[in-house]
Amino acid sequence: MFKFEESMEFGIPEETLIDQICVQMGFSRELKGYYLSGENRGIIDLYPELGYFRDIIFMFKLLQVPTSDALPEIKAWTPSDSTLIWSYKKGDNIFSVKGFDKNLKGAYIQQNASNSSQQGEGEKTTGTGSSTSGTVGGILQWLGLKGYRPRI
Repeated sequence: MFKFEESMEFGIPEETLIDQICVQMGFSRELKGYYLSGENRGIIDLYPELGYFRDIIFMFKLLQVPTSDALPEIKAWTPSDSTLIWSYKKGDNIFSVKGFDKNLKGAYIQQNASNSSQQGEGEKTTGTGSSTSGTVGGILQWLGLKGYRPRI
């Protein structure tokens, strides 16, 4: 549940939980994504811990990103700036999250991992067996000279 590191999709576990709550409490089963995003406050008002749990998991996974590009800039933020605003797009079946004056993505880790593996497949190695995405590339990326800014 809440696998934001993989995608921002409204997944089967989340849908099943909200569906069970809808059946038990008599809510419309057509608005499941809107209930979890809080755009329709029916379930979140009755079960506020569900919204807190969603936000805590998202923030935890956001803090696990390998680079600072996905994080908010460093400055003095107020508590109201850190409030996460969720929205649901029914056609795409995905959530979007805004906070710290920025659209946030918890799926950042998985996207970069798949991009790295796709780039690595086409790169040529030198006679020593190293490639630009190997150790030297990792050091350059860690130093902020290649790709994304490191989290230092």
